[in-house]
Amino acid sequence: MCAESKLWGEVRRYMRAKSGCKGGQGTSQLSQHFHRCYGFDVSAAQIQEAKASHHEDNTRYEVCGAESMPSIASNSVQLVTAFESAQYFVWNSFVDECTRVLVDGAVVAVIGYWLPDPIDPSHPSDRSLIDLMDSCYNDTRLTPYKSPKATIQLVVDHYRDVKFPSNYEFLHIDNIVGPQTVVAHDMVGLVESWSAYQALRRADKDTADSMSRDISDKLMDILKTTDLSAKEIVFNYTYFIAMARKLHN
Repeated sequence: MCAESKLWGEVRRYMRAKSGCKGGQGTSQLSQHFHRCYGFDVSAAQIQEAKASHHEDNTRYEVCGAESMPSIASNSVQLVTAFESAQYFVWNSFVDECTRVLVDGAVVAVIGYWLPDPIDPSHPSDRSLIDLMDSCYNDTRLTPYKSPKATIQLVVDHYRDVKFPSNYEFLHIDNIVGPQTVVAHDMVGLVESWSAYQALRRADKDTADSMSRDISDKLMDILKTTDLSAKEIVFNYTYFIAMARKLHN
């Protein structure tokens, strides 16, 4: 999908840039399909993690915002992607920068997902894990640290309302379900990876630790196990993509 689109034909696989690359996992995978890749993130810690974990010769990681990619020459990139980060961008500035760096016919794709639906394969019709995930997201201990509602709403609406200028051809793809087998303890880890949880932990470590213990206890009760690292569950992620082909400057 990132390297070519069935509707639009093939994207020439020369250079690709990724904004909001986080730890570099997606950038590393796509580097196999492009001559050169760049991974950008505003977090120096994320870029350091990407550099430590991924060593592809054709990939470069830099601390950089999505709205300005000074390392990228104008009219030189075939694909710009942003995974689960577009809601934090200054959107019009990001699109202007994409227009600068993309060649004619190239694509910008912003990909996101909402909370996964966790399922116990032994009891696939039981919604207890889904209800627990929802309760984690709505936990009042996280409320003071959540992003502004307008930012979250862009994700809730599956990026349907992102706007591209008239020199782009737009396509929205929704409800791409991707199951992922994990162990139950990964559900605790997922919550702990949320930016709101991380902010809570920085402000009040004891409360954050208490929240993690509460989730673990509820998981053990639902799954009837004392070893969350041994019990497999399935995360059903629903992905959505807003992408556009640049027709001309």
